Amino acid sequence: MQNEKSCGAIVYYREKGNLQFLIVQQNVNIYWGYPKGHVIEGESEEETAIREVKEETGLSVKIHSGFRYIIEYRPRPEIIKEVVFFVGEAMNKNVSIDTIEIKSYQWVNYKEGLEKVTHDASKQLLSEAYNFIIRI
Repeated sequence: MQNEKSCGAIVYYREKGNLQFLIVQQNVNIYWGYPKGHVIEGESEEETAIREVKEETGLSVKIHSGFRYIIEYRPRPEIIKEVVFFVGEAMNKNVSIDTIEIKSYQWVNYKEGLEKVTHDASKQLLSEAYNFIIRI
């Protein structure tokens, strides 16, 4: 059995008191989710999340402490993948996607995000992140 680990972030932006969440559509599998990618040796989980968000979307984010959410799944029968997500506040909404990895993106409100993300685990993650953000 092979283990893989990635890290990413639920990216949000506050605009006139309203929360907007960034969702991305991957080129591979064409699902809607959140920016994430493989950990590079020597990086912390948070460093990986910040780097991957920057590489995939061009956005700089501030990771909030106190939120860490893990999703585990099997992309193939012989692989167990762990993805660690953080909450990251974007400094602006000026997205510049990496078209090699990302097909498209959208800024959505919470309700739209729940409807648009593909997997149930991603919907649950958005709910947990939303409940965290409204308390900070």
